[in-house]
Amino acid sequence: MRHATGAGLNLDKKTTELLSLALHSASRAKLGVQLHALRALEAGATEQEVYSVVLLNLGVTTGVTQVQEMVIWLDEAIGSTETDSK
Repeated sequence: MRHATGAGLNLDKKTTELLSLALHSASRAKLGVQLHALRALEAGATEQEVYSVVLLNLGVTTGVTQVQEMVIWLDEAIGSTETDSK
């Protein structure tokens, strides 16, 4: 279904994956968040862009605790944490 519906979209791969990440994070779907984060990175998104999409949920669809959980999901998927960069 994804391929069938994606064929007619006028969006580049990076944008499509970032939007998919946004939709999955809004519904708090762990597998979707992790999968589309990785696909977005493969399509040229930066880690900062991926994390920013998830952070957009703050106060819109979820609270701090839920967004924190999603950040952990991203860390698990892409193998980076804030403490790793220090």
